[in-house]
Amino acid sequence: MHSNMPAFDRRVSEPIRVARVLCIFFMIYVHVNPGFAEFDIPGHGIRAFDLFRFGLVNSVGRASVALLSAISGYLAAHSLVRLGASKLMARRFRSLIVPLAIWNAAFILLTVLGDHVRPGYLETALAGPLSLWRLPTLLVSAFAAPANVPLGFLRDTFVCAAMMPLLLVLLRRHIGFFLAAVVAIFLVAQFVPLLITADLILFFAIGIWCAERGRVPMAFPVPVLWMSAGLLIVLGAVVTSLQFTQFTDPTAERAVLIKAVFSTIRFPAAVIFWSASVWLSRQASGRWLSGLEPYMFMAFCTHMILLTPLWFVWQSVFGDYYGAAYPVFFILAPFVVFAGAVMVAESLFAVSPALFGILNGGRLLDAAVRRPGSSTASMPTA
Repeated sequence: MHSNMPAFDRRVSEPIRVARVLCIFFMIYVHVNPGFAEFDIPGHGIRAFDLFRFGLVNSVGRASVALLSAISGYLAAHSLVRLGASKLMARRFRSLIVPLAIWNAAFILLTVLGDHVRPGYLETALAGPLSLWRLPTLLVSAFAAPANVPLGFLRDTFVCAAMMPLLLVLLRRHIGFFLAAVVAIFLVAQFVPLLITADLILFFAIGIWCAERGRVPMAFPVPVLWMSAGLLIVLGAVVTSLQFTQFTDPTAERAVLIKAVFSTIRFPAAVIFWSASVWLSRQASGRWLSGLEPYMFMAFCTHMILLTPLWFVWQSVFGDYYGAAYPVFFILAPFVVFAGAVMVAESLFAVSPALFGILNGGRLLDAAVRRPGSSTASMPTA
């Protein structure tokens, strides 16, 4: 696809790397075992830790995925112009769908093993039995969330990339056509499984617009930052309160309202995460964080696989969600995942770089890039 799209802005390379680390770090908190499974308001009430946990998860946790989608849209738009649609989709299939299927298969195997330890665990973890007709969904999220639910993001990113050539054509014709198409996709995805998380198309589209217009905000006005931070806190508190009520008195209307608040909170969260990433990229700590970025795809794909067996062991030693030590497990979870992802990545890469590349979406480790504190001007992988 030929275009006069402005060149990739090299200033965003380091902020993008830092953003990926920050977003995935906080996203992990959403999926720390046991999720909602053992939360029991009638039996235990609402503790201070519950307020902290759900407040964190419902603000920076769930909302962090929005910026990742915007980054994907920005990078994919540049890749489309450079490669063309067919080559882009072939690469996205290798970098998104192949690891999606492999890591979901690994998670399914983990649930089978877990079922031997705790009968009934498989059906709980997979939200139903393991059957042949469910495999397309469990492996590649064909009609619903996959076995390893967070990996549905990979599937949604692939679908967004597939729609991008049309969106880019519409954007070049008129911004109104572009916005109408994005809103239409968002609305359709509310009723059919076009996207598992419909919000992602909104942020993917923002990334496309930034690439086409050559306008990546490296700073926001101070009032915008304060307003975004305030909205993030207030909306996080609102949705947490709604969730607590929904646990004890579930209604369809409240479920829709919760979903709407989650959609809304992602906009101020994207502003805050991007602003923090730009600022950190200019600090010594940011250079260290960017050195962790090559491991983030592995951390994203394996975090449930790493945390689940650890949770089985933790429960037998320290107790369940209401055990006195659980806050330690929760707070340390992302750090444990990052350490585990680095070890898994380095071990796989040492044994077979080719196998590692397949499991890591085609991303190989480069000594100059993965060293904490190092910097590179190359375009981050979309």
